[in-house]
Order: sequence, then structure tokens, then C-alpha cells
Amino acid sequence: MKKVIGILFAAVMCVGVLAGCAASATGEPVRDHVILATIGEPVLFYPLSDRGSTADDFLVLSNVYDTLTFLNADGSLSPGLAESWEILDDGNRIRLAIRQGVQFHDGSVMTVEDVVFSLERGAAGPLGAALLPNFGRAEVVDGSTVDIHMESPHAAIMTGLSSRVAPIVSKAYFDRVGMQTYMEAPIGTGPYKFISAVSGDVITLEAFENHWRGEPSIKTVFIRVMPDAATQIIALENGDVHALRNPSITTCLRLDEARGVAWTGIDSVSRITLFLSEWGGSPLEDRNVRRAIQHAINKEDINIGVNEGMARVLDIDLAPMYGGHPTDYLVVPHDLDIARQYMAASNYNNEEIVIVTRANTPEETATRIIQAQLMDIGLNVMVNAVDGVTYNELWIGGLYDGVILAATSSLVDSDHFSATFMVPEAGFAFSQHSQYQRTREIYDIMMHSRTIMGPERAEIIRQAVDIATEEAYLVPLYNMIQTIAYNTGLSGVEAHCLGIFNFRFWSW
Repeated sequence: MKKVIGILFAAVMCVGVLAGCAASATGEPVRDHVILATIGEPVLFYPLSDRGSTADDFLVLSNVYDTLTFLNADGSLSPGLAESWEILDDGNRIRLAIRQGVQFHDGSVMTVEDVVFSLERGAAGPLGAALLPNFGRAEVVDGSTVDIHMESPHAAIMTGLSSRVAPIVSKAYFDRVGMQTYMEAPIGTGPYKFISAVSGDVITLEAFENHWRGEPSIKTVFIRVMPDAATQIIALENGDVHALRNPSITTCLRLDEARGVAWTGIDSVSRITLFLSEWGGSPLEDRNVRRAIQHAINKEDINIGVNEGMARVLDIDLAPMYGGHPTDYLVVPHDLDIARQYMAASNYNNEEIVIVTRANTPEETATRIIQAQLMDIGLNVMVNAVDGVTYNELWIGGLYDGVILAATSSLVDSDHFSATFMVPEAGFAFSQHSQYQRTREIYDIMMHSRTIMGPERAEIIRQAVDIATEEAYLVPLYNMIQTIAYNTGLSGVEAHCLGIFNFRFWSW
């Protein structure tokens, strides 16, 4: 059956190219479609279901639906379905001016009722608390205005309105067909209409001619599922696909530009950080040992070993594009002399230090490099590289001396720093087992920072970040990179911090 589907897909490609490509004045065919290869498969096409969508799903959702604010590639915001907004009542109320005349894919016109319906469903969903923080309720003010009433202020709310829990859906269509049919035949206001999905093979999107930003240049998008990375590269270089989703840096650097392919990258929302325990009888309860580790780790060597030196080395555990990102924070230099001074002042007696990491990942490579670096200052370090299930059990249970965490935040905001320093009553499972002595202090500072809507918020966040650095609770390593490899005939291609593909910007 799979072979038959593959043959049909190839036939569709040929027919589409022959039928959909007119000849230019020079007689050359004019392409109007793109084929994107992806390892992860989008499967959820209604964004406000009872299931939480994933980054794979957002590959489709971000093109089929629009959000009230638009997250640009660098993490900044611009107007979307909300033309403008006001922060009122010290952040307790947000007033949105809703764009008029916007059409859904079925030709119906978006209304403020659709906005209220979508926001309240998104906030009530499984990712609502994380991506629409402190949302209370939405209210129609008039035919072009919606108010969001917050349970308490949250500085990241406007970023949340660009997230995958905030696409605007049609209330009338949902009321008529229900969730299951909406999932199978979704409509949004986005630049592309959903046409079909063949499981394990290809998803087809078609340009929406009445999109409020104008009809996209690329008329058809084929998202092709290709689990093998090597096959993807061959297909790109042969012209069988036109773009690859997030290939590794090593792969990108080996692309042959003479074959008409290039790549681009940008800082992602994900960071790689070593967290150090302060509990359970670990040798790292000794702050001098933790401080020695901070100074002994050579992040540049790790970056070269894992990312060909292309990633951004971090001094704090926040991605550079996060809203509220602080400045003038404490920086720990790589200095082996200082590291050895801390070791000499410690009570360390060759106890084994176990660092947990996921097996067969770039993080394991980073951990092996760290192991060698820490052995140079006399630490007895063991790497425990485990499968994903075991890793989660050890991490959530606090059963480690050190753990390499690949942390990401779909809410592109410095508020994510609080996620590591949750108090038990916050309801996070790991917070029951991983309590630093100053967790409460850091948590309270971060909760206060949520209520600050102005630029002074960054200074408050700096206070929390500096405590974690002073106490050597963690060693930020590097920021991960989002990449795209693509045919050089395409223009408008850009990597996005969230890994989104905005096909409406692309053209041949």
C-alpha cells in the first residue's frame, strides 16, 4: 500500500508541475509549488482540540490559521488579526482592535464572536495555562473590539496571542460540524487552505486567494514526510524536494552549493543547560564544587564539538529573543585556575558525580566533553546516558547530581526561567523533588516580574538569574539553532525561532 501511495504522490507531482506551471516569456517553466521534507509528521489540524498540539502540528497550523499577534522570525511581535492593542488597568485588561473584512476559507467573514470563542477554548485547553498565562475571559465590546480580562497581569500575554493555542477558528463552522469534522476538514483565515493529508506520506495546502494579506506566490505546498535524513539530502540536491525542515548544522555545512542548495539558520527558543543538584547527599551540595564546575567548563569547546562552533554560547539560561531578556547579568568566565581554587576550598573526596543525559543525542556528545573537562580539575564524573523514559524518571525525580536539559519555550518569553524554580504548590511534578535552597526566592521574583508590563521588568528578571548564577545551580551551555536547507531558486526563505515555515513569504 505504501508503494502505491508513493507512486500516486509522484504522479500528482508530475501532473501538478505540468498542468500548474505556465511557460515564461523565455519558454522556461514557472514553478508555483514547493515540496518541503520533514521527519516529524503533523497530525492535528484543529488547533483548539482537547489534545495539545505539537511543534510538528504547528507546521500546518501556522499556515492554515492566523493569530491575533504575529510572531516574527526573530521573536518580535507585529499585528495579525488584531490591528492594534492597548494594555489597560495596569495589565488586568487587554483591548484588541480586530481586523475587519477577514474571510475564512469557506468565504464567511470572521467576527468578534469567533475571536472570543477561539480564545476561551484555547485558554481552557491542555496548553492554555502555559501559553495564555493568567487568561480570565474574553468579552465582545463592539463589532470590532474585544477585551481580554486577566486573572492577574502577565507581561507575556501578547506573545501568547501569537502561539499555537490562539489561532482564530470559525465558531459557526464548529457549531455546525463539531470537532472531529473540523479536524478532518479544517478552515481558518490563514494564507493556505488545507486540502488533504495522506498519513505517513504527504499533506497538501493550497494558497487562499482571498487572504487579507494578499494571495501567496506559492500556490501549492506539499509537506512530505521523509523519516530518513540522508534521503532528504539526496532528494534536495536532486530537486525532488525544495526545502528541508531543521537539518543538523553538520548536514547544512556539507551541502553542495554548486548543486543549487543553500541553508540559513537563526537562534531557536531552545537552550541546552547543565543543572546541578543541591540535595539528596550529592557531592554537589558543596557550593564550592558547583562553582568549580562553572569555571571549569569550556563552552566554546562544547559548541565546536556539538554544533561545529555555529551555535550561540549562553551565560544565562534564556534564549536571546525572549521578551524581558535582562542585560548586565553576572557572567562566569572559563578559568581553570579559579576552578582549582574552588576545588581546594571544597570538601570533595573523589565521590562519584553522575550526569544524566539522553542517549544518542547531541546532548550526550556535550556531556562526554563536559566529563573530560571536569576530570581535568579532579572530579570523578560518570555519564549516565539513558532512553527518554528513564531520563524523564530521573530528571523529574531529582535523581541526579547533574542533568543536561534541552529546554524549550513555545511562549517566547523570559518567564520560562521560572519553570526550573517552581515551588511544590505550583503543581509541577519535578518541583516536589528538585528544591534548591533559594528556589522560593527565585520563584517569588519571577512571579513579581510577570506583573511588570514595562522595560523595568528585565531588571527584575536579572535579579533571579543572578541568584542562580551566584549559587551555581546551573551552567548554561548553548542556544540551539533552527535551520532550513532550500533550493537557491527560492526567495523569501527564512529560518524562524519557533521552527515555523511562513510559506506566504516564499516565491520562485
